[in-house]
Amino acid sequence: MELFETNRLMLIYIELAFVVALAFAAVTFSGFASESLARTEALFSLLARRRGLALLMVGGLAIAMRLAALPILPIPRPSIDDEFSYLLQADTYLHGRLTNPTPPMWIHLETFHINMRPTYQSKYPPAQGIVLATGKLIAGYPIVGVWLSMAAMCVAICWMLQEWISPEWAMAGALILAVRLSVFSYWGNSYWGGALPATGGALLLGGLVRLRKSPRVRDSLLMGLGIAILASSRPYEGLLLCIPASVALLFWWLKEKKTEFFLVMRRTVFPLVLCVGVTAIAMGYYNWRVTGHPLRLPYQLNEMTYEVAPLFIFQSPRPQPLYNHDALREFYLLSDLPQYQQTQSVRGLLLSWYQRTEKVWLLLLGPALTLPLLVALLIRARELKWKRLDWRGRFLVWTSAVSIAGLAIEVYGQAHYAAPMTCVLMAIVLLAMRRMRRWEWHGKPAGLFLSRAIPLTCVLMLALRAAAGPLHIDTGPTWPPTWYNSDSRKLPRDGIEKGLEKVPGKSLVLVSYKAQGNSDTPHEWIYNAADIDSAKIVWAWDMGAAKNQELIDYFNDRQVWKIEVSEIPSR
Repeated sequence: MELFETNRLMLIYIELAFVVALAFAAVTFSGFASESLARTEALFSLLARRRGLALLMVGGLAIAMRLAALPILPIPRPSIDDEFSYLLQADTYLHGRLTNPTPPMWIHLETFHINMRPTYQSKYPPAQGIVLATGKLIAGYPIVGVWLSMAAMCVAICWMLQEWISPEWAMAGALILAVRLSVFSYWGNSYWGGALPATGGALLLGGLVRLRKSPRVRDSLLMGLGIAILASSRPYEGLLLCIPASVALLFWWLKEKKTEFFLVMRRTVFPLVLCVGVTAIAMGYYNWRVTGHPLRLPYQLNEMTYEVAPLFIFQSPRPQPLYNHDALREFYLLSDLPQYQQTQSVRGLLLSWYQRTEKVWLLLLGPALTLPLLVALLIRARELKWKRLDWRGRFLVWTSAVSIAGLAIEVYGQAHYAAPMTCVLMAIVLLAMRRMRRWEWHGKPAGLFLSRAIPLTCVLMLALRAAAGPLHIDTGPTWPPTWYNSDSRKLPRDGIEKGLEKVPGKSLVLVSYKAQGNSDTPHEWIYNAADIDSAKIVWAWDMGAAKNQELIDYFNDRQVWKIEVSEIPSR
């Protein structure tokens, strides 16, 4: 498999080597430094039991580590077409509106993942744009919003795990996530998103388990906030998580005594219904402003306008629309459509599932967090019978099954599609580590040794990634995305844009592209600000002399430039 080329995943192989060495050490000299580690654990436990302080430390550490990495990983520039779409969304909100009027010369400005009619706005749900706008408003950089969302994710998952497992394991799991994801992963170093739906999932399940113990308005509102975040960031994958949570909550309510029924209604049902109702109204209003209909999602409108390939493997392709530009035609017909066609054969579908599973594994688990799953499976296989699982284990199994089945029927798949499941996956890993901790090998505390060594391995891998430059460790390209290779792609547009920003006055850039007959479409060129008329640089497709003149006449106060992007290098 191309994805497993050594030069692409060098650090994954190094991590695997560490894990193999740890497994050998666990059965040979597992008592190494046990006393000092035990004292450290005791101090850690005292801190973790102060739940509020633990949450503050987890969130603060996530931000502090990313800020500390700025000398080697500066503020990233957008490099994926989705990122430009989210940034348009944020720019729109910062102008004090939910969407923008269709530009007068919109046909020249059409691009990927953005609706031009009936309004000019991103096709994506609004939550990630709000995060980016918040970062821009607070610190002048949209990426700050991403870093805050990463901290919120770690805090929310720690809060959820405090009730699902224990305060000690909750803090350990949240710190592992902070180390793995907040510094070098694309969730924390791109404008694409991932942390936000993970936060929503954690709030949903954290509120769920607390409501099972005792109905409280605060927990109901936090659970409702989680639902709102999921609905406004990844609505389909969020729904997959909400289904088992709703079934479990309904089952618990039905078991309540009649004397407690009205208490449950007042403290749980009404706050939840209020949150869901407000979310539905807000999303309906947003849809109406962007698409003209409260039940038509911007994403749905964009699919109807441009896509041939459907979203689910059981659907049929749509009729080919009339494309105004070769780049759009080649992207949707030669890049997106083949991904759907691959899923229509058994072999292709299995390959697609493997590739998507690999992306999630590379980002969220890797060898270090896979080890406790394997060890727990081997040493506790008899205990994995359904009847022996407590309600937490059964719920996690059901939730995982529903989400995996729902993700499997999608045509496309990236690691952040599974983001709502992050807390579920971490809970499973920590439960496996807790079981593994009791494992002994011929009287030696092998499991205890591994449970202490795995977090240290994650810290060591973080240090190796930070020192990758001086150590000449190849972190590979940005694809496939892992927890460590977040260096942004260098786009030809970046250098041209920097140069034009120094040119006095405003510029109009005509991007000339000739059909290539392949999927290498240059889809990171035509992206513009929310207020196009006042933007310093406007990017537009070259549509021939006559139509170009219409555009030039409209932007008659700008210098005109032309770029041949079909040539290498761009001219």
